[in-house]
Amino acid sequence: VLDINDAELGADNGAPELITIADDASLSVTTENGFNALVIIDDIYMQAFVATDEWNDDLRFEATLNGSVLTKDEDDQVLLPSGNLNIIWVAIDDAGNRSNSLTQNVKVYPRVSFTLVESIIGEASDALIEVKLSGESPVYPVTIELEIDDISEIDQNDLSNSFDISATHQVVIERGDEESEPNTQVNFVIPVIEDGVSENDELLQVNLNGVIVAEDEENFYEVHETLNQHTLTVTYQNLAPVVHLQLKQGGVEVGNVTQDGGVVTVTALITDGNGNDTHTFAWDLNSLGLSVPLGNVLTFSPANLAVGEYSLSVEATDDGINPLSGLAQLSLNVTAPRAIEPDDDAASGDSSGGGGGTLWWMLFVLVGTSLQARRRRNFN
Repeated sequence: VLDINDAELGADNGAPELITIADDASLSVTTENGFNALVIIDDIYMQAFVATDEWNDDLRFEATLNGSVLTKDEDDQVLLPSGNLNIIWVAIDDAGNRSNSLTQNVKVYPRVSFTLVESIIGEASDALIEVKLSGESPVYPVTIELEIDDISEIDQNDLSNSFDISATHQVVIERGDEESEPNTQVNFVIPVIEDGVSENDELLQVNLNGVIVAEDEENFYEVHETLNQHTLTVTYQNLAPVVHLQLKQGGVEVGNVTQDGGVVTVTALITDGNGNDTHTFAWDLNSLGLSVPLGNVLTFSPANLAVGEYSLSVEATDDGINPLSGLAQLSLNVTAPRAIEPDDDAASGDSSGGGGGTLWWMLFVLVGTSLQARRRRNFN
């Protein structure tokens, strides 16, 4: 073939070959918020990368995480989120030819802490002290060790016999449902009993020892410097109830309700630090024009309500000495019935469901999709 007829004469159309990349790594989060690990990708880091190309040696390297290209700042720093990360590396030459890919596994371990440094509870109640990770863990389950500090004023007589105040305790964070975000918190439960003795408020201090790992493994879970102790106050005074409104339609929790969606249930959920308290409820349903229920559950049909936004509230009052109340409000958005959509048979042209399949099929419009170009970044 004469040069003048050779369309590929002088063109670099050969892909590089990526041979080695940096080793897999395990890291602790380093940012103040505990969300990320800061990694420096400088010339020293890139010495571990080896790639060849028949045309030239001027190659750059691109890293992607979950389909997004990682970029460095002006100080060669990259922020990696906590979790089990698979970073995909490729080499790219001047002509844009991309090499084979190699995967680097990086495990970034979150920080462990208490959510709050203090809380208050009454007698005959379970104190729920939340322990959390700053982000997703690269491995599950995560076992966390806690113990009660000797300086605590609470003793075994104030707690259920099922809870040994002198023991070392553990809580476990399981990953949870694979289809949802992994769990990052768990409650440490301390059962406080009613001892029938009038006392002053007493304190119990819980220390967070850290995450337990296998003896032959390095522990990359760091404990928060200031959220590593929790002080629980056990009070013998009355505490105000906290009210939360739960909205369901057709037995399913929802954000809005539809006129044709079935019976609506609004439940007033009570959290009260005094475990023996009972409560009375005062509902405000003026905007809805509904009858007031006697208890904590409101049920009604939205079929006859006009489309729009309504407000309702409920006040719960306990029966303790010097009764206290808690108030919750809810904005209820009522929408029109949902438009009827064709089922699978109708969409496929099957008219066995009443002959409407062909009509629905003719109403479909194919909408084109756009492709988003991937950005390339040079790590050299």
